Amino acid sequence: MDKKKTVHNKTNFDRLASDLTKKERKDILKRINPADIEIKIPSENDLKNKESEKENLANTKKGLVLNFKKEPFFKKLVVWVKSLFLNVSVEEVYNNAVISALARRIEVLYPGLIDFKRKMLCNTMYKELLELQQAQDFFRTQLRIDDTDSGVFYYLLCLQHLPDFSESVRAGCDPFQYDFERPLGQEARNSFLNKIDESLGQMPADMKEKIGDISQSFEWLKTFVRLPIGVMLNKFSVAGEDRSCLFVQVKNEYSEFAKVLCSKKQISDDFLTSLYLTTTEIKDLWKGVVPECSKEDLDKLLSTASAEITNINMFCRKYPLREIGKVINENSLYVPETFSCGDNWFVKYREQWRIVFDQRWRLWNKEYKKEEIKKKMKVFFNIPDFQKFPYHPWRKYEDEFPFRFDLSLGFINYYFKQEYQKYASILNVVTLEGDFQIKENRHEFTDLVADFNEIMDKLEVLVSQVSLGGEYGAEFMRYEGSIKSNSNKEKLKIVINEMEEAASYITEVFINSGHKFELLVSAMLGEHATVYYGPLTNLNKIMGRDNREFRETLSKFTHSIKYAGEILTALKEIDSFRV
Repeated sequence: MDKKKTVHNKTNFDRLASDLTKKERKDILKRINPADIEIKIPSENDLKNKESEKENLANTKKGLVLNFKKEPFFKKLVVWVKSLFLNVSVEEVYNNAVISALARRIEVLYPGLIDFKRKMLCNTMYKELLELQQAQDFFRTQLRIDDTDSGVFYYLLCLQHLPDFSESVRAGCDPFQYDFERPLGQEARNSFLNKIDESLGQMPADMKEKIGDISQSFEWLKTFVRLPIGVMLNKFSVAGEDRSCLFVQVKNEYSEFAKVLCSKKQISDDFLTSLYLTTTEIKDLWKGVVPECSKEDLDKLLSTASAEITNINMFCRKYPLREIGKVINENSLYVPETFSCGDNWFVKYREQWRIVFDQRWRLWNKEYKKEEIKKKMKVFFNIPDFQKFPYHPWRKYEDEFPFRFDLSLGFINYYFKQEYQKYASILNVVTLEGDFQIKENRHEFTDLVADFNEIMDKLEVLVSQVSLGGEYGAEFMRYEGSIKSNSNKEKLKIVINEMEEAASYITEVFINSGHKFELLVSAMLGEHATVYYGPLTNLNKIMGRDNREFRETLSKFTHSIKYAGEILTALKEIDSFRV
């Protein structure tokens, strides 16, 4: 068996060196010393050509063979011989030789970065990663880039850089150019959306290019902030003052890390300014009014941001990230994936326009419904506008803490103060003198009167609580229209939740009891008797000579409570409606 193997080996060697003369063979054999093998190492500049990176990207036998063929014959021969002695493939020997040479060079030029013998990242890399993590923290906390919606950013960016163009788009698709005489249907909505697409298609080419460049920076920085640098740092173990981490532990994270940092994008002060101005919280995107900031605050932030960007740039220029990736992956063909970003910014921008338009569309429909309710209030109760609650301190904070019963409470308060008083005495007379054909109706009628009396009392309590001297009103007064600390925000949320709980109870009882009142009183008058509700047997006798007025008042109450229920149900929907 050994004899056959020896013969086989000699045959391979003879075949590989068949083009050499006997003298050349002897000379080569004398000079062979594997320790002196020097493998050509591709430099960073060799990898700048994107097409070349794509061509050599695959970790395949074919790729290694192609690179191997470019080596001088003597070096190829040494690798061949070594592969025969070690009984491994030529490709594996060649790959390991390249990786070893890369690692030696990195260890010499960048002390403390790696320990190839132990397959580890070392102290220097740990310290560099710490600094990069600080940069991540800055952009995540100060500019909140990680929370920034890309579509909103591009929308506000164009408002900032293209105010006239943005205004023209806005003017063409604003449903508020129509009055509230009739509803706008789906056909009108589709027409507005088509106008948006047509207008956006007319954006000047030079501005498209400018926004496209900024989008590259935005998407790159957003991805950088999400890199798993913290995960990599947590994998370093501590031994005294030294920190180290096995290559295999960070292999996956490093691939993502190199993908982003080897595709570094230009981060300009102009971009950082735009980012700062457009990542502030804006309530109304349609108007797009960016809150003012002091020049001092902006300059301070830009100074810090520029310093962090400089640190990132220095790291990317200082270290051969691609070569380190080859060593970590033990793959001489390793090339980080190409990071592509920002190419679809216009799609996101257009989609955001549609989102903003839909908010405007819903607002128009809300206002249309409010106008319809106003018309009903005018007809049914002769009141021209929505009624306000006696105290309404929540309106100062409605953008941040919307109160869901603003219009509803105002109407209920009006109804009990102005409308219900017309019928309260008549209802009490029915309670005392009414002879119900269905005996259970008496109990229900009494309970309904009691329900209304109860919510009137609760309404008075709530009025007192939200007044200037009340417990809720005093809490609102503490903040003078502006709440900054999270603890104060939580306190105000609790107050509003308690108010909404009370208002919800009042509203639900009014609607439910009012509907039962309408059915019961209509049956009492003999208008809509059912198996559940019957007439008053003494309807024509109650209040004697004033019986006619009694019956007319009772009939008016059925209409009043019916219309009040309709209006309150609609107001409740409007109050809950959020654009």
